Amino acid sequence: MNILILGAGQVGTTAAYSLAREEANEVTIVDRDPEVLRELQDRLDVRTVVGDAADPAVLERANAKAADMIIALTNSDESNMIACQIAHTLFKVPTKIARIRTNAFADRPELFGEGAIPVDVAVSPEALVTEHIEQLIESVTDDQWELCRNRLILGIHHEQQHQELMYTDIKHIFATNPLRPVYRLM
Repeated sequence: MNILILGAGQVGTTAAYSLAREEANEVTIVDRDPEVLRELQDRLDVRTVVGDAADPAVLERANAKAADMIIALTNSDESNMIACQIAHTLFKVPTKIARIRTNAFADRPELFGEGAIPVDVAVSPEALVTEHIEQLIESVTDDQWELCRNRLILGIHHEQQHQELMYTDIKHIFATNPLRPVYRLM
């Protein structure tokens, strides 16, 4: 399968690593940052193109006309949607996937699909992670909550002491650290 990934940020890079591992896939990655693309090309068997993902000339250089699928994963919802529109209109790419993060778009499914912006699948990694966490929380039994009640996995950073404590009993933290701790879940 010929796959065109737009955006080499964290999500795009993860997708590239996953898809490039399969022998049947030919992966091309488009991004504005030549250094990031160079690093990906050194690590993976992929083709890279430097440029704006929503630029028709860049998509043409990336051989969008031969793509079976475009996965638009830039940090801009607008660029992702426009790239899918261009891929559909100019290059007839059959499958178009776009990362849509903004609720203003994500909450309006009528914007996407037949007769609208040609996005076959709109994904939000942040929403997927949130849903997964909610499912985990819902599946926790009362016994598991009891085990977690007095213990947390957390990092504590004291501005003066620069200490990190992990897997530490909460009562111990407050007994031994009179400073007001700042919590960050790990």
